[in-house]
Amino acid sequence: MELVQRYSPIKKPFCPEGMVWYDSDPTWQTLVKQRLNGNILSYVEHVSSIETTTVSSNQLMSLKGSFEYLFAKASGSYDAKTDKTFSKTEEIEWEIDMKFKPLQDFDNAYVTNSQATDSIDQSLNSELSEDELAYKEEVEFCLEDASEIDAHSRKFLERKRQKLGLSETRAQEIEDMVKASLVSFTDEEKEYMEALDDVIEDGVIPDNVRRLLERERKSLGISEERAKELEEIKCKA
Repeated sequence: MELVQRYSPIKKPFCPEGMVWYDSDPTWQTLVKQRLNGNILSYVEHVSSIETTTVSSNQLMSLKGSFEYLFAKASGSYDAKTDKTFSKTEEIEWEIDMKFKPLQDFDNAYVTNSQATDSIDQSLNSELSEDELAYKEEVEFCLEDASEIDAHSRKFLERKRQKLGLSETRAQEIEDMVKASLVSFTDEEKEYMEALDDVIEDGVIPDNVRRLLERERKSLGISEERAKELEEIKCKA
């Protein structure tokens, strides 16, 4: 079994409390110090298990009889002194290969996300009229503490839309732009969206590239549900 998962952590690394085995394990103590203070970037842990199975006495007698008969048929010789124990040994090894995010990237992540959000907001605002900007502000207010617009907020926005003279289509476009600007993407999601940019034609993903996208999705470790959300964002952009 092979399990592959890729993440872009946003919380700085730390050593959890209450690990009763940690104080007595010098190997992990060293690894934690290297991670927190030495900025280690990769580590491989090998765990092995050796299992030996010994044949029972009854099975052994049966095997001896079979060997004696086999050697007699082959006109060979059989030395009982060389027959001591029949055993089977299996060794299983697990390899845990870890890659760490550089510590300095945690400090830059928040600045980068903030700068990206400001850039998106400036780009959106420059393309909208005064009435559209007013509607955008109302949408942002409704989504301030929620990921979706509920029924009460929808009625409020509908009154605003009519008052500002915006079409339903244009209002929906503004809502989609606001939602997209509020979403933060992982490095894997950004890479998947770049792949979408290469294949989307007139807001549609051609059927002949769907298999390639599916392969890309699996390699990046993105779920089917999240991939659909990213595709909808890109197709509406």
